[in-house]
Amino acid sequence: MEPMVSLDGRFMARRLGFSDVVSNCGNQIWFFWGPDVQCQVLLDHEQLLHLRLESNKWPKPFFVTAVYAKCDTVERRSLWDALRAVSIGASPWMVGGDFNTVLSLDERSGGAAPSSVAMSDFHDAIADCALVDAGDSS
Repeated sequence: MEPMVSLDGRFMARRLGFSDVVSNCGNQIWFFWGPDVQCQVLLDHEQLLHLRLESNKWPKPFFVTAVYAKCDTVERRSLWDALRAVSIGASPWMVGGDFNTVLSLDERSGGAAPSSVAMSDFHDAIADCALVDAGDSS
């Protein structure tokens, strides 16, 4: 996320030992994959990259959504809407990245207290998409 460089993505893929790379329209999210994987971009959004991955080594395709969210609560709302639009349902789907917000106060360390509106928006999006927080120990 946020590579902060303008290097050629294909050069970086080769240099890191991957077959190929795709980046989102803002060039803030780069996704690399190996030779046995086919990758199809389903949605290229300024705050996410939604992909369908397939390999003959896997029983079925799965979906990956890489996120690099805006820092502003209002600007993140288009991200939440985009996540809702691509919500997969029963198919395997992994969502991850930098959401630039937290679900609860105990996830924050240092800095200003997170916005309750931002936390509520994030919680609602996760619930609406039937996602499970992998970091949740409950």
